[in-house]
Amino acid sequence: TQAALRGALVWRRNYLNLPIGMILFWALFSFIFSTSFFVSLQDYFVLFFVALLFWLVINSFDHKRHFTYLGGLALTIGGLMSVIGVAQHFNFTEIYGLERNLDTFSTLGNKNYVAELLAMLLTFALAMITVTECMWRKLLLWLAVESMMIVVLVSQTRGSWLGLALGLVVLALY
Repeated sequence: TQAALRGALVWRRNYLNLPIGMILFWALFSFIFSTSFFVSLQDYFVLFFVALLFWLVINSFDHKRHFTYLGGLALTIGGLMSVIGVAQHFNFTEIYGLERNLDTFSTLGNKNYVAELLAMLLTFALAMITVTECMWRKLLLWLAVESMMIVVLVSQTRGSWLGLALGLVVLALY
């Protein structure tokens, strides 16, 4: 955001700009002809801001350390979300006066969203374990992998299992 305020953020010619623009165009086209205006409006705003964030990342990250920080932040957030999900499943939420709920919705409010996000991050964490040389980072990554796996297991969603299986196949081939 500081680069955008200083005027240093420029439109770079990138082969990812066209797909982002096409996705936003077709989403807008779909939104215009939607039968449920307000539901589509909400979904369009979410899609628009995800695409905008993606565009900012690919146009402002220059160095390997930027991607390293982003990956570390994603794994930290995923690890915290999975710890919250494990606590929800094993009923630690009653300590805070919340009702008993075994669904691991964590901070996203939907167990499908949490499990699918953690399935993506699980594959990324396993890839990071293979390239990390520092022993304490490997230990933290293994702890994150274990808690993420517990949440994916107890959420019982097919989409997360399919995504995790395909991610592990790609990781094994890579």
